[in-house]
Amino acid sequence: KLRYDCQEPNVWPETGNCTFDKGFKETFQAGFEIRRNIGRAFIRSIARSMNYPSLPSLFTQDEFSAMGLRKYPIRRKINSNMYSDFDGTLLRELEHIDSTVTVLSTFNNGGLEVLYKNQYRAVP
Repeated sequence: KLRYDCQEPNVWPETGNCTFDKGFKETFQAGFEIRRNIGRAFIRSIARSMNYPSLPSLFTQDEFSAMGLRKYPIRRKINSNMYSDFDGTLLRELEHIDSTVTVLSTFNNGGLEVLYKNQYRAVP
């Protein structure tokens, strides 16, 4: 049972320090714009390699509109919804489908894997 992330309103932290809060939001928004531009450039590159110039026009809505911070904590407890529907492997994040292009910063922390052709593969 894969789930699609849906569009939700932004929730920005409020620390009581207006300067920090404003800087955090501006930094995050700038980072999001960089990643969105990378995703769009990636689609344009695919279009050129496939000789399919109209491909980018298919990605004009919300395909590049989600960004979030994720922290995958050590599991202290295990419950039934933490297992893969595919093969029962214990997961850190629930199975889901990301948008068309996922631009991921792992900061050299390994462990992220995707299921592709019935095999888990490390994401570099």
